[in-house]
Amino acid sequence: MEETNPENNGRKAIIVVVGVVLIAVAVLVAILLLTPKSNPGPSNTSNSTTQNTSNDKVAGVALITFTDEGFSPSTLTVKKGTVVTVENKSTKSVQFSSDDHPAHTDDPEINMGVLAPGESGTFTVETIGTHGFHDHIDDSKTGTLTVTE
Repeated sequence: MEETNPENNGRKAIIVVVGVVLIAVAVLVAILLLTPKSNPGPSNTSNSTTQNTSNDKVAGVALITFTDEGFSPSTLTVKKGTVVTVENKSTKSVQFSSDDHPAHTDDPEINMGVLAPGESGTFTVETIGTHGFHDHIDDSKTGTLTVTE
């Protein structure tokens, strides 16, 4: 019969916790390194921002920021398979949802739960086409996501 050594069990628990923390830190660093930096520009610009740089055409990662003024960029083109992060930098909660309101059936893969101020969420786009999106809580905040092959 094997004896249980409480000291060894404590060491094993510490090793597991340290391992989990190291993995979490590595994942966070990877996310930070792979997430493109947003350049919001002057605050007196119009609500319609188009981002169509050559980087948008490469599958990888993309960022949509929600502020009190709405989504930025409000029009985004990405390749199929791109991981899109929605970051809430507003003072209110946002629920990123595909059109049409309130059914959200245009592209259900992009529908997200409520994001409180400071929170973010991700989804991977697989459905090729042009998809409208909006804030379900304030459906006057809208945008368009185009997914290419």
